[in-house]
Amino acid sequence: MSFIGKDSWLSNQDIKGHGEDETGRPVSPAPSIEGDVNEAEQINVVFPDGEDPVTMTRRDFMRVSSTAAAAGALATTSACQIPTEYIAPLAERPEGFNGGQVMIYNSASADGSGTPIRIRSRGGRPIHIESNPGHPLSGCGITARHGAAILDLYDPDRAQEPLQRVEGKWVETNYGTLDGAVAEALGKNQGKVVFLTGSQHGIAITEAMYEMCAAFGGRHLQFQSDGNTALLDAAEACYGVRKAPDYQLGKARVIVGFGAEFLDNFLDPSRFQGGWSEGRNVDSLGGKMSRTIIFDSRMTITGANADIRHRVAPRFQEDVALAVLRLVAIKMKNTALVTQLKAFTPEAVAETSGLSVAAIQSTASDLLEVPGESVVMAGGVGSSKGLEVAVNLLNDLLSNTGRTIHPGRSHQMVEGLAQLKALADDMNAGKVGALVILGANPVHAGSNLGFKEAMAKVNTIIVANDRQDETGQLAHFFAPLSHNLEGWSDIHSVEGVHSIRQPAINPLYNSRSMLDHLIAWGSITRRGQTNVGGRILSAFATASKDQKGPPAYHFIRDVWNHRLFRQPTTKGLNEALAEVLRNGYHDEKLATPAAPKFLTAAMGLLKKAPGGDSLTAHVELMLVPTTSMGDGTGCESNNGWLQELADPISKVCWDNHLSVSMKDARVHLDGARDGDLIMVATRYGDVVVPVVVQPGMKPGVASLGLGYGRTAVGVVGNDVGVDAFKLIPPDGSLLISANIGRAEDRGHRPLAKIQGEDFLNNTLRPLAPEGILSDWEKLKEVEKKQKAEKQAKLNGHHDDKHGDHGEHHGPKDAHGDGHGHGHGDGHGHGGGHHELPVHWYVHDQVGYASHGDHKIFKGGLPGPSLWQGHKYPGYRWAMTVDTNTCTRCSSCVIACQSENNIPVVGRKGVLSNREMAWVRLDRYYAFDRQADDAAGEAKYQDWDHLAELPEDAWDNPKTHFQPMMCQHCENAGCETVCPFTASMHDDEGVNQQVYNRCVGTRYCANNCAYKVRRYNWFEYGFNRKNWIADLVNPEQPKTRRYNNEGNLPMRYNPEVTVRTRGVMEKCNFCSQRINAAKQVAKIEGRKIQDGDIQAACQAACPSNGVHFGDINNPESAVANAVQDTRSYRLLEEVGAKPSVFYMARIWNV
Repeated sequence: MSFIGKDSWLSNQDIKGHGEDETGRPVSPAPSIEGDVNEAEQINVVFPDGEDPVTMTRRDFMRVSSTAAAAGALATTSACQIPTEYIAPLAERPEGFNGGQVMIYNSASADGSGTPIRIRSRGGRPIHIESNPGHPLSGCGITARHGAAILDLYDPDRAQEPLQRVEGKWVETNYGTLDGAVAEALGKNQGKVVFLTGSQHGIAITEAMYEMCAAFGGRHLQFQSDGNTALLDAAEACYGVRKAPDYQLGKARVIVGFGAEFLDNFLDPSRFQGGWSEGRNVDSLGGKMSRTIIFDSRMTITGANADIRHRVAPRFQEDVALAVLRLVAIKMKNTALVTQLKAFTPEAVAETSGLSVAAIQSTASDLLEVPGESVVMAGGVGSSKGLEVAVNLLNDLLSNTGRTIHPGRSHQMVEGLAQLKALADDMNAGKVGALVILGANPVHAGSNLGFKEAMAKVNTIIVANDRQDETGQLAHFFAPLSHNLEGWSDIHSVEGVHSIRQPAINPLYNSRSMLDHLIAWGSITRRGQTNVGGRILSAFATASKDQKGPPAYHFIRDVWNHRLFRQPTTKGLNEALAEVLRNGYHDEKLATPAAPKFLTAAMGLLKKAPGGDSLTAHVELMLVPTTSMGDGTGCESNNGWLQELADPISKVCWDNHLSVSMKDARVHLDGARDGDLIMVATRYGDVVVPVVVQPGMKPGVASLGLGYGRTAVGVVGNDVGVDAFKLIPPDGSLLISANIGRAEDRGHRPLAKIQGEDFLNNTLRPLAPEGILSDWEKLKEVEKKQKAEKQAKLNGHHDDKHGDHGEHHGPKDAHGDGHGHGHGDGHGHGGGHHELPVHWYVHDQVGYASHGDHKIFKGGLPGPSLWQGHKYPGYRWAMTVDTNTCTRCSSCVIACQSENNIPVVGRKGVLSNREMAWVRLDRYYAFDRQADDAAGEAKYQDWDHLAELPEDAWDNPKTHFQPMMCQHCENAGCETVCPFTASMHDDEGVNQQVYNRCVGTRYCANNCAYKVRRYNWFEYGFNRKNWIADLVNPEQPKTRRYNNEGNLPMRYNPEVTVRTRGVMEKCNFCSQRINAAKQVAKIEGRKIQDGDIQAACQAACPSNGVHFGDINNPESAVANAVQDTRSYRLLEEVGAKPSVFYMARIWNV
């Protein structure tokens, strides 16, 4: 078939005169195609000069286009050409600036949690965010959204200039004009001004709001779409203070949650995960390891990590809590309370809720066994004031109050959507003349509350935000809001601990921080007088005089000195503030307050009898915040890292979905499968959304994620998923009755899933070894006894040199690794501690025995190895992952992506299995065992995964999480097959990938047993336009926007190569951090010490579940962990000998 066109593929001579791109390269007018090259049978090629189009089959098109692409590689327009880069010497370097040195800034996250963060900056560019471990509120790590904030900073869709509306059109203006107009508008509406923000509770921002409200007769309102008004109402009723409790999960031996999702998105999940993981340290706590009992209705991170999980519909959770409360009251001999709750017997509640009587009784017994050492929580979607009061009363009776829970000590919870409804009513009533919205998006969240319509009745609307979102488009004045890393602010998360938010970079655009906006508007003179006096005017005057910082900086200095430092001299103030900037916080060191007295009047809010309202629709629909999008109103929706971050349970990305039980899918959805389009209808709206049939869902309950369906967030997030806020009732509740059914066209939308296989039969193939705590304690006693016997024998045979006792830490022969994991040398003692018989609880109580270097299942040792082995005379790097504390929060995925310049491939890229993340978090359902009967008989241990799974197996399966990265195998299959030695083993145990040797044969990916290698199918890392690649991959222009448009390249870590098309990549154990630590150790004349290096995933992990270090150092945490009986390596029967060790899960049931 001929393929000829005047402006198709041209020679070097022909291409001249056809224009240039932004780099000066010649560009020819590109033909276009009609039809999807990935799916269509026929492809039409249309030429720009009017020549007749050419029709060919998809196969012929791919053949011709690939030939043309290969030819183009020889020309100057090649897609694989090394990109042109430009450098500019820093002739006059600022004093104290070292462009090659990593600068560290301690700060706090932008959300209401105020999570302590540490910002890594290179050359004045923030490039990575991780935890600040020295902060008293640090939970060891951060959330995925905190780590992804780096991408938000460089988002090209951010607002860049102040705007004002003139005759219905937006016109750029300057701050002088804008500030004057805003100040005039506020003055004209004296007494009718409202400042609306998200969660803001720093003492400086509170002081500024107080001064502004006092000057203009206004009020300050805060809201979050997932705020919990019921919790605040109950706190006020029970303790007289409208604040959330401060939970100390690390001190609790029993944690009970009624709809609580404290490991997901409640208050401060990273800190809660840190506290929860403290109680899961089975090696140090032994039999005192905490037990987690959850009553919930949908599968969450919290429920999946619970030792015991009971499914109960949201409308019955208060009944269950009251039944447990009654049993505790009986034991405590509180006859008045027992009398009040006489209707809530376990039998009565079990009948209405569907729970077993034993579940209620055992929960009460567990709580009573550890008085003062438990935590009872609620706070989830659908929580009621009565449930929150019951939880408070339980904690009070159990003596938890003042020990593991401190009421009124947290400032992190604010009002929910009911706040927006009340404000909309005020606007409709003419009570609001000027509305100032700062860093919030009430129009998107309040789409069903009449908020947008009510705004039309307000005289002046001023919006300050990082982009012109759904709310900003309706304003009269718009002021760009700086990113959290660009401006000054503060936050007061927990009583007595204040965190600073300091800038790590000057504003990239013409934006200001929230505090700077308030100071500017309050300091303008009007009719000869200033709008605001006090500290706002003082800060503005000081900033104008010395030019050493923005007004917000001086305002914070003033407020913090007045409230915290109380320094009489400038020198003392400078020293105190410098200490805060170094540490990131100021601790007032307040004494632990006495437990507040429970106000008995609150008991009148408890229900009188069990039984919820009858369900009038198919399901109770829960609208829930998600791990990646949060409450769904911020800039996260335009973040490619977060859009491509798989949901921790469903593993779906680039979409939200309706999660339903298998029973509801059969009864209401005609047996729908994942991806089938479903109509979800409430009395207030309807949406069409793909479905996921989710194991662990309570029948009669469905859930839908917030944060999608945006229309004005930016190129990445617009029109992704559906807007769940269209379903909410006028009262703003996120729990609604809904009818569900197949969409009229019975359509299907393929779901972009990171993981294809969901099922795990841990009996037939125990890839995720686990145990129960009682068996583990017995095993430790046996191991202790056998070690003592072995040591006695060793003491009597000092001259025995025939065997390796597995205790040597150093290089060994081909069969051993020097760390108790060798096969032995054929003379007796190989295998170190792993010669002990280890019996894991693997559902059917079948032993999981160790055999020297390889703990295998029912198979025997692998055959003789052809590998000669490796010598490690110096360092040998290894990693351990503790599945007993890993919650699958996904922070490690984002941390790795940020640290290692990993690109975003888009929805179609994921659908084509071309995702690039180096860390994959595998999630498996053990269908042979139910979570509410963890020690029970395995029902489906012989289930064939190719057969249809019985419906009741989906009810409440145990869930296993297993982070998966390159295992850095000693006997790596990838190294064997690479024809160019691009995959190689270094002398420190790291499997290296040499990018400039790689030609993309992909043999290594085919030969990897763990499937952790990633291939750059297209040019993700550079903003180069190539029409051939764009034809073959229609997503290519999108991926350029996801990764390289505008300021996005500023996020790249200069220590990590940005990979080009045709190159394989994978985890490298953060080699750049290893090399940096080596440099420091060399300068200081010492070896690297344990803890000098933290891999990016380790530094982000809030549950302290990842450790990295030198396994040749017997004092290192890694060397000690691999000696633990819980340690195992994946697919040990293959003989690859990974350098990543996993610690088995122990359930406390």
